Amino acid sequence: MSSGNAGSTKLLQTTARCASNAPSATAGSVTTIESLGTRLRLFCIVLLVTFPYNRFMSKSNIQKPALKILFFGLITGLIILLFEVIKTAWWPGASLWQSHTATIFFVTLLSALVSWNILQKEKQLREQTESALSRREEAEILVASYDRARRVIFDGVYDAVIIHNAAGSIIDINQSTLDLFQARSEEMIGSQMQDFLPAMGGNHLQLTNIWEHVLRGQERLFHYRARRPRDGSFFDVEILLRCIQLGEKDLLLANLRDLTEIKRMEQLAQVQEQKLIQADKMASLGVLVSGIAHEINNPNNYVLLNARVLHKAWNDIQPIVEEYYQNNGDFAIAGMPYSSARDRLGNLYNGITEGSIRIERIVQQLKDFARQTSDQICTEVDVNQAVETSVEIVRSLIQRSTNHFELSCEAGLPNIMANAVHIEQIMVNLITNACQALRSKQERICVSTHWDEQKARIILKVSDEGVGIAEENIQHILDPFYTTKREHGGTGLGLSVSYSLIKNLGGDLKITSLYEMGTNVEIQIPVPANPRV
Repeated sequence: MSSGNAGSTKLLQTTARCASNAPSATAGSVTTIESLGTRLRLFCIVLLVTFPYNRFMSKSNIQKPALKILFFGLITGLIILLFEVIKTAWWPGASLWQSHTATIFFVTLLSALVSWNILQKEKQLREQTESALSRREEAEILVASYDRARRVIFDGVYDAVIIHNAAGSIIDINQSTLDLFQARSEEMIGSQMQDFLPAMGGNHLQLTNIWEHVLRGQERLFHYRARRPRDGSFFDVEILLRCIQLGEKDLLLANLRDLTEIKRMEQLAQVQEQKLIQADKMASLGVLVSGIAHEINNPNNYVLLNARVLHKAWNDIQPIVEEYYQNNGDFAIAGMPYSSARDRLGNLYNGITEGSIRIERIVQQLKDFARQTSDQICTEVDVNQAVETSVEIVRSLIQRSTNHFELSCEAGLPNIMANAVHIEQIMVNLITNACQALRSKQERICVSTHWDEQKARIILKVSDEGVGIAEENIQHILDPFYTTKREHGGTGLGLSVSYSLIKNLGGDLKITSLYEMGTNVEIQIPVPANPRV
């Protein structure tokens, strides 16, 4: 045994002898020494446990509290056990300290219980955490689905919807807004409302003033002129502004509705109204023409009757006047020498009679043209005769319009079952349009009829050398009330009515035109088998 152990043994033996010699005097001192020794041992244990524990924990990756406590308890038990081993080595005769043995057992048991409890708490906490995370994921999925549903509903709104702040900065838009302004989302979000709703009449504060009223809780519905920044085009919109609150912010919700189609329909309605008024005027004019024709026909009958009587009277007195001329020489009649007037007077009577007859025929044709006839009244119609009648109706217009009018009617055309007035109406409309298209009397109008035996159709043609029809107008010329000559009294009914009448005959209308070159109109009327010529 070493010298240290020997010294310790001697010290203990000396102390034991002293204790045996004076037990009562030394009992208190021994208890005090043992208490101090116990405290000293516990203090040393704490130091020995804390130092390696902190060193180990600073270098290890152990994060769980239960493992840390368990590790602390194991180190404590090992240090106490080490003290007992050292004591036994120094004092072989002494038994293990009961207090130390209890301490080892208690610390180890406590550490195990605490570790088990913490492990249970950790397990419970982990389960709660996993449950909370699961509920959070479900909530996030639900929120995401709500966001997608809200986005789908938001984008599915027919009107354009814009959310912006009081400064006019756009925060959110729907798909209809992108379609309306023909823009991309990144071009609009973050932009200013004034970029798409520019100030009207130079008043830059107009929209701002409206926004201030809306932010005070007043909804506003008004019309405005919107602009597409991409091409700078303007269009009319109806805007409904209301204030909404998102979080703690007051924002403005703008519903925009495109009024372009509504404006177009309103303009179309106005045009249709004007057309109906014009059509009513034309109907009234038809009645008026029929009445005027009757009033013209009455005095014309007097002229025709008196002209015939005067002609007969001249024929009766001419031999007497001629005899006087032979016996007495020339004399004056109506300021003219009889030798010149005798031939002209007979022609004057014939001219008056023929003119009166022509007036009578034109008046009758006007009455027939203005008279409403049933579509069911169909008779055998000589197409050439109907065309010639139509030319006579508009003869004066033709003479005022051109010096080069040609009428070519092919002989032997088959008759067709139709309403003669309708054929005349079609030709009058076409010839009138041709006359109005001429720019000078040197330009030509040609009217012709032809029999296409191969197709069994009668072909009617009206061609002119006038201004022609512009390409953008030719597709609308058959529309009711469409006309390019409204300022000259055009009604837009002529071609439309003619086309309807041609369709009723089972025929077809073909129009070819070159602008500034002229127009050619061709009517094809089918003829049934074995027609009468």
